[in-house]
Amino acid sequence: AARGVGYQTMERRHHLVCGGAERYLAGVWDDARRQAVHASFDATGKPYAEDAFRAVARALDQFATGWTAAHTDACEATRIRCEQSEELLDLRMQCLDARRTQLQALVDLFTHADAQVVERSVKMSAGVGDLADCANVSLLKSPVRPPADAASRAQVEELRRRLARVRALDAAGKYDEELPLAEAVERDAARVGYAPIRADALLALGIVQTAKGRFKPA
Repeated sequence: AARGVGYQTMERRHHLVCGGAERYLAGVWDDARRQAVHASFDATGKPYAEDAFRAVARALDQFATGWTAAHTDACEATRIRCEQSEELLDLRMQCLDARRTQLQALVDLFTHADAQVVERSVKMSAGVGDLADCANVSLLKSPVRPPADAASRAQVEELRRRLARVRALDAAGKYDEELPLAEAVERDAARVGYAPIRADALLALGIVQTAKGRFKPA
C-alpha cells in the first residue's frame, strides 16, 4: 500500500511539474485548427483535397505528439530527474518554441489554402522541423547566445515568427508574396544586430531571390 501511495504521489508530482505540454499547442494545432484546415482544403474544390488533408493531419498529429513528448522530457530532465542544467533546459525550450512557431506559420497558411497550397501541402507538412535537434546538446550549445536585454530578445522572437511565415510561403511556392516579406525581415534583422537571426534572414532572402531568378543579389 505504501509503495502504491508513493507511486501515485510521484506521478501526481510529475504531472503538476511537467504535465500538460499539449496546452502550448492550443490555437496552433488543435481540433479547431484541424477543422479550419479541412474546410479550407475542401473549399478549393480539388478532387485530391480530402486525401491531402488526411495526410497533412496525420503528419501534424505525429509532430504534435512528438513535440509534446519532447517538451515533457526536457522539463523532467531538469525538474524531476535532476540530470540536466537549467541552461540546457532553456536551450531545449527555445528550440521547441521555434518548432512550434514553424508549425503555427504552416497551419496559418493551410487555413487559407488555395489549389497550389493543397497540391504542395503533404510535402510542406513533412518539413516542419526536426525535433531531434532540440535534444542535441552540442548543437544547442553552438549558437551565439541570445541578446541579454528583454527588448532585443522580443525583437528576435518576432523576427523568428516572421521568418517562419517566409519559409512557409517558400514551401508553397508563393515567391511573389514571399520576396517583399523576406526583404523586410532582412532589413529589420540587420537593425537588431543579432548575428544568427541575420544569417537566417539572409539565407531566406537568398533562397527566394534565386527562385525569382535574381541570381546576383542572391
